[in-house]
Amino acid sequence: MQLIVVTGLSGSGKSIALNQLEDSGFYCIDNLPAPFLEQVVTHLQAIGRDRIAVALDSRSDLSMEDLQKCFTTLAQRGVDMRALCLTASNDALVQRYSETRRQHPLSQKPDSAPGTLVEAIEKEREMLDWMMKAGLHLTVAELVCLNEKGISPTEDLLYSYNRQALTEAIYLDHSIQ
Repeated sequence: MQLIVVTGLSGSGKSIALNQLEDSGFYCIDNLPAPFLEQVVTHLQAIGRDRIAVALDSRSDLSMEDLQKCFTTLAQRGVDMRALCLTASNDALVQRYSETRRQHPLSQKPDSAPGTLVEAIEKEREMLDWMMKAGLHLTVAELVCLNEKGISPTEDLLYSYNRQALTEAIYLDHSIQ
């Protein structure tokens, strides 16, 4: 079974990535509460789903330490996991939030809400740091470029060892052979 965990900053394009993965044949779940990840993967594996993509973000009620344990358990059960981490500059995210007039998810947690939008973005960057270090990074612009070119984010293209092919697909009209 293959599992792609799509994560990244709020507003960075996780839903767009899931749409692309779904078009490529993955069974996709957006904003799955992290405490249910292991159960959902077990169930989907039992009913024959072998390609799953799940979006997780900082709103999860599971600590990052617990999530790492969950990933370890799934890997020990033979699940081929990849992390696709989406990012964007603070300026791009601030603009996106001002255009949509939505609140940052961390601003909605009254007990630990940061004061400004930029503070919320920076806090989220810190929370997701361990996963960002472990996964393949794409900016929203790169994701949109793949979408515009009609390039499906196949599992082979998303392997971190294949960054050259991914870069070529995004920035060149034809891949270098």
